[in-house]
Amino acid sequence: MRPDILRDGFFLFSFFLVVHLVVWRCIRIRREIIWLAYLFLLAALPVLWGVASWRRWSFGESYAVGAVYFSLAVFYLQTYPAIKADVPTFRILLFIQAHPNQDLDMSHLCDEIGGRKDLHSDKIREMQDDALITSRDGNLHLSRAGRLFADFFIGYRRLLGLKTGAG
Repeated sequence: MRPDILRDGFFLFSFFLVVHLVVWRCIRIRREIIWLAYLFLLAALPVLWGVASWRRWSFGESYAVGAVYFSLAVFYLQTYPAIKADVPTFRILLFIQAHPNQDLDMSHLCDEIGGRKDLHSDKIREMQDDALITSRDGNLHLSRAGRLFADFFIGYRRLLGLKTGAG
């Protein structure tokens, strides 16, 4: 695929992402998923058609740009609820990040974020397997990847106007 096709599909997605972020920051939207689907799927069609006419794309080029755009849009629609929700993985990452110099064992972590040890132990083991957290001397610490993931998550939630750690 030509680089300009990828670029144009990405820019089209970026345009709608900015529209989404601005509208969501200014107005409290109800039925978010329906409005997101409308914005990213239906409202994009006339914009794609208009840009294709303006840029004088062939049908194949328009189709390819649309395929790139809709791939990104559908991916975003699928991940948006998880990013917005109170996900245990993010709660654990954010808690460990907020207490970088403390010795956190599994019991202390579960006491602080709520829940039973057996409920979080599988998640913590999964996060260790994914190299998001490490265990040294029985204490949990964020890895470099875990810090990067937590920072990205915090930044994105701020863009959405959500508080850190709140669903």
